[in-house]
Amino acid sequence: MPAASLAEDVTALEDSQVIRALAGDQDARNDLRSEPPVPNPADRDPWAEKGVGDLIPSQQDAVEAASDGRSVFIDIPAHSDDASVVAAILADAAATGRSVLHVSTSPSRSIAAYTRLADLGLADIVANIDGYSDARKTLAARVSAAMEDTSPPAAGARRTGLVCGRAPPALRPLRRVRG
Repeated sequence: MPAASLAEDVTALEDSQVIRALAGDQDARNDLRSEPPVPNPADRDPWAEKGVGDLIPSQQDAVEAASDGRSVFIDIPAHSDDASVVAAILADAAATGRSVLHVSTSPSRSIAAYTRLADLGLADIVANIDGYSDARKTLAARVSAAMEDTSPPAAGARRTGLVCGRAPPALRPLRRVRG
């Protein structure tokens, strides 16, 4: 089965417009081009915000663009709070049952984002797999604990990452319908 799984992975990568665009496929690049969303300078209603944390409007614009299903490249100025933006995007993806790949130019920036999630009680929504941190040492224990967790799934939860359908306590309020 491993060979079949590898073939499926390669096919999935070949089907990805983002991967094809990164590889230089001009048609894929053209397909990915779109007008950026119109910025919203207004502060959002805290109960309607996407993601997690208290973000300024320009940061929330980035979270909303990713939440709308866009493949996004976010260029955050030096010394800005990029960890909160990344954490909000990752939390929104987990809360809505989606997967996300975060690629950073610096391991310390990724660790800052994962630390921000941990500070918010959301460490279980991410698997940090890099060659720089000690996170990979704890990954097996986290997977084992998630598989042994027999608590009832959060209402409407899907299998996402390591939480296996069980939203961490800090994410459960994001899963409720408000109106």
